[in-house]
Amino acid sequence: MEELRVTPGPSVLFVEHRPQRQDVFRSYFGKRGFLPTFLPDATEALERLSFAPPDAIVFAAELPNKKLFELFLKLRQITEESPLVAVFVFLLPQMELCDDLQSSRGCRIVTAPILLRELRRQLQLGLKDR
Repeated sequence: MEELRVTPGPSVLFVEHRPQRQDVFRSYFGKRGFLPTFLPDATEALERLSFAPPDAIVFAAELPNKKLFELFLKLRQITEESPLVAVFVFLLPQMELCDDLQSSRGCRIVTAPILLRELRRQLQLGLKDR
């Protein structure tokens, strides 16, 4: 009898503190083969990258412009040196930052309000490029 092997999907760490949003992400991405996990803030997420990095990280929590800018630059450097994919959700007023921030293969930007399909597409494209 042949043993059936189930390959787990890509792990995605969502930085999101709102339980209702976590439930939506868990349901949507879990049903599509991803392994979603959650942390409430960016500092904890960065710490996690050093000892248990996921395949991808999504910053869905609303962050002040300065912190978002600094975080994006830091993650862009990390994604250039590792197979990690990072997706940032920017609010419309924060899109002015996009003039200064350029997406890369491993670091991508999505505009809120979030379309789950577009977020999934960006994750898949980033993971495919790695």
